[in-house]
Amino acid sequence: MVTGHQARKEIRTGPYRGYNTAALGLVLGYVTLLGQLVMLLR
Repeated sequence: MVTGHQARKEIRTGPYRGYNTAALGLVLGYVTLLGQLVMLLR
């Protein structure tokens, strides 16, 4: 799995820095919520 730190490092080197960072934040938040839901449902 790619850690958040590694993903952020890759995003920083990307051409669309601001947009990618915002998108990454949304995706990470969504994944975190999904992970918590899965834990609760188990």
